[in-house]
Amino acid sequence: MGRRRWANMRTPAELAQAACGTAKIKSGLSVPRMLMLGFLAGAYIAFAAWLTTVVTHDMPAHFGKGFTAFMAGSVFSVGLMMVVISGAELFTGNCMMPIGYLAGCTTFRKIARNWFWVYVANFIGGIVVAVLVVASGLATDAVAG
Repeated sequence: MGRRRWANMRTPAELAQAACGTAKIKSGLSVPRMLMLGFLAGAYIAFAAWLTTVVTHDMPAHFGKGFTAFMAGSVFSVGLMMVVISGAELFTGNCMMPIGYLAGCTTFRKIARNWFWVYVANFIGGIVVAVLVVASGLATDAVAG
């Protein structure tokens, strides 16, 4: 009787091959597509950060630091879920792309191009959400702490 393998588990070699394929796809994205997907990821993360601030701003006084930290992690992870589910481009996720370079699936120039545009777009998406929050009047002293 051989080793039983779970259907959704991959071997290390299969993981490296999947990362190589992902790096090839991501490094081949057009600049407008990288900008749009990067903007969305930055906006989702900024929204999650804002939501975390709103939910946890006065929690330590009522529930303690431990539960507040738990809630902050739970609420912020919603932003990461939005990034993953939507297929948006978050810079930190693209830091696995050198596997594709080392395996010969893509060039370092294409990876650097992706990193630059996605980082810029993440920053712009985050700034736009911050400006909208401030302009809407939601960032008051009562909420911001």
